[in-house]
Amino acid sequence: MRKVVNWREDRNLYSEGSRFLALRCATGRTSGGGFVFTSVQPTRQYRTLSEWNELWGQTNTGAIQGRAQFRGGDAVLAAPFKLQPDDFRLLPESAGYRAGPDGKDLGPDIDFVGPGPAYERWKQTADYQQWLKDTGQIK
Repeated sequence: MRKVVNWREDRNLYSEGSRFLALRCATGRTSGGGFVFTSVQPTRQYRTLSEWNELWGQTNTGAIQGRAQFRGGDAVLAAPFKLQPDDFRLLPESAGYRAGPDGKDLGPDIDFVGPGPAYERWKQTADYQQWLKDTGQIK
């Protein structure tokens, strides 16, 4: 899989008990209507951060696995289309709270999430310029 997918890890927070990846090997045939599965067999499941890092050949990523607690509470999972970026900020008792460089929370920088001012702030960063280059939008 590492031949076709590139994953770069940087100070993420993964919830306890979550599965990182479960791959399935599909076999089948192509017909007039598209691909028809004849067999789907599970392959290895990646359940821990250690296994996840091993899959991608990563070390020292700054990522942790623990209980994530968000300002938006259960709505983060139950009502995702009604949320605002601030709902994804970590609570003080959450894993990853202020655990990153300069006391920032692990995971996405919420100050750069969403339309409007957050998007305009992101466009002023070196990361945005690099993203434009990486996606072929500028040479």
